[in-house]
Amino acid sequence: MVGPPPPSKPMFVGWTSLPAVILHGEDPLAKTLLYSEVPRHFRWDASQKVWQIRKQGVPLADFPGYVTDNALGRVYTGHPNNREAFHMHLLLYHVRGPISFEDLKTVIVRDDDARRNNPTENIEYCDAIFNNTLLILEDKILSITGNKPALNGLPESVHDQPELTSKDVLREISYDVQAVRAYMAENVPSLTPDLQQAFIAITGMIRWQDPSTGLIIMPCGQIVNSPDELLSKVYPNIQQNFKDQDWLSHRAILESRNDVVEKLDVTIRKQLPEQEYAYKSIDCILNDDEAVQYSIEFLNSIQTPDLQAHNLILKVGAPIMLIRNIDAPSLCNGTRLIVKKLMKHVIQASVLAGCAKGEHTDYNDGFVLPMALPMVTVIVGEKNNSQKCHIITSCPSADDPKEIEFSIPIPGVESTILKPEKPMWANYIKGVVQNFKGNLTGFNAVISTTVPVGGGLSSSAALEVASYNFLEALNNEDSSIGITEKALACQKAEHDFLNMPCGIMDQFISLMGKMDHVLLLDCRSLEYELIKLTDSKVTVLITNTNVKHKLAESQYSNRKRQCEIAAKLVGKSSLRDVTLDELQIHRESLGEEVYRRAVHVVSEIKRTKDAAEALKLENYAKFGILMTESHTSLRENYEVSCSELDIVVNAALEVDGVYGSRMTGGGFGGCTVTLLKTDAVTNTVENIKMKYKNPAFYICRPGDGAKAIRFPDL
Repeated sequence: MVGPPPPSKPMFVGWTSLPAVILHGEDPLAKTLLYSEVPRHFRWDASQKVWQIRKQGVPLADFPGYVTDNALGRVYTGHPNNREAFHMHLLLYHVRGPISFEDLKTVIVRDDDARRNNPTENIEYCDAIFNNTLLILEDKILSITGNKPALNGLPESVHDQPELTSKDVLREISYDVQAVRAYMAENVPSLTPDLQQAFIAITGMIRWQDPSTGLIIMPCGQIVNSPDELLSKVYPNIQQNFKDQDWLSHRAILESRNDVVEKLDVTIRKQLPEQEYAYKSIDCILNDDEAVQYSIEFLNSIQTPDLQAHNLILKVGAPIMLIRNIDAPSLCNGTRLIVKKLMKHVIQASVLAGCAKGEHTDYNDGFVLPMALPMVTVIVGEKNNSQKCHIITSCPSADDPKEIEFSIPIPGVESTILKPEKPMWANYIKGVVQNFKGNLTGFNAVISTTVPVGGGLSSSAALEVASYNFLEALNNEDSSIGITEKALACQKAEHDFLNMPCGIMDQFISLMGKMDHVLLLDCRSLEYELIKLTDSKVTVLITNTNVKHKLAESQYSNRKRQCEIAAKLVGKSSLRDVTLDELQIHRESLGEEVYRRAVHVVSEIKRTKDAAEALKLENYAKFGILMTESHTSLRENYEVSCSELDIVVNAALEVDGVYGSRMTGGGFGGCTVTLLKTDAVTNTVENIKMKYKNPAFYICRPGDGAKAIRFPDL
């Protein structure tokens, strides 16, 4: 009897034999390939039942002697109910170069005889419909990807002669010029002043057309001949500078097509010396019954402008961009960040471009030099075994009512989200509760403070920080976040919950203050340095004018917006990166008022750094001169002083032994701070009393920041 012929070796078994050759040092490429990638580099020899190296295609730089082609690799899908086949299918897309079924770590218990023996259906094609289908496919793919599609395995579509003209050309020559002009005449005047200025500046630069290329040339531009040249001009010496956040913040390459962006990204990433980390997305079909029609691999392969790639490869130092609003306004769509640390499930990054001495520089990414005052805000309370927060304030200047109650918000339940309302003092606590990063429980509490409310001495920040520490202590929790994150959470309570723009200085010093030290804070990186102020011969005098300081009703928001406009017009992310010479060059376009605002910020940033150095050297005379210069600039350039503040500052400067004096806080009232010799305090107080009615004085040394005080059970 003659038995059936032995079964022929299928392509899959032939593939598993490819990597085995590596053991003998003959084939370095096969071990790196997934099953679906093999046809790009090898072809199946049906007569010999083996894979052969392709001869035609694009050479691979990393594997001499090998090429890559556009051939498609296909793996049959399996329904999740068919577990062996489904898991085998998943492994084939993730295990590279296996040499056996055992190497794939799975067991196949069914074969495909039933499928193999199915009768083949007779299918007829209509050429016209088939061609029309190809045309529709090409148009759809072109509209999504911006690339002319290569429909591998399908015949070339047939276009009518008029359709061969570029669609971009047809669109450009088909505009109704008169209608466009009418549209511009109607809508340009309705633009905001900022947008009108930008529109005129941009369109005014379009002056001539290059006769050799037909391209419109704009001034201050450069032409590069290759992607490598572009990268070398935009990112020179990136190996040495990739961790310099300021250097990176001034560099970006914009491209409308994702495939070009991907190529540039790969090239830049290869130049970074750090280790690569890969993060894969999780894609799924909501309806399990459609899993066969839309396999996981198909979903992973979808790339559109609004979707991130399935396989995200990063290195420390790489710039990245958010494509979703996570925590507006600081972390929103389009925010550029730099990767600081890569972990298994977490990417740590800091914003690349964005939000005492140094007044009005904290929101300009500048330096500030605050100290914690020996005044206190105390919250005393206990749990009440409910979901209600019951709070009383003993502060006489707080608005009524002085006793409130509200419910703890439930995560994910929109109806329980806290909202600002009267009384105003309670909103700072509600904002902290809403942004607290730990467990919450109901409590009864009483608040008392010696910080003058509305005096520009950070009374709101003191209440926010005290509230956060109280919530942590109430639940016997060690802080689950760092000092910086806690300061940002407290800032968010004021910035977002109350819609009051503010910097980070007040919250930071309320947390990080140290006895007999001032704190130099970099408001861009949030790095800080403690500087000693221990000389007993020197004293800090705070004078309260008792003119109500109302931040929400002041010009704070307007000044902040003017600073942002100035930075944009100069072409920088913030005034931290601007010089006085650059401001002078752009003075006319800035306008006189915005120019003076920017001059104050730029000069104040430098003054703050100089003051810190003077304090380290105990050069109090120089420190005082810088304080007084700061007040002059706040009065004349930033225009946030007032007559009451000026009277107190001038009265202090008249006394021998006074090094310097200036306003503090947001301005338009509040307090002044004076650095003077200890033996000159009495004369200074008396002179200010003579020149200004009803001031309040606080003789201060730098104090400690917030802390929890626990009482034993009674």
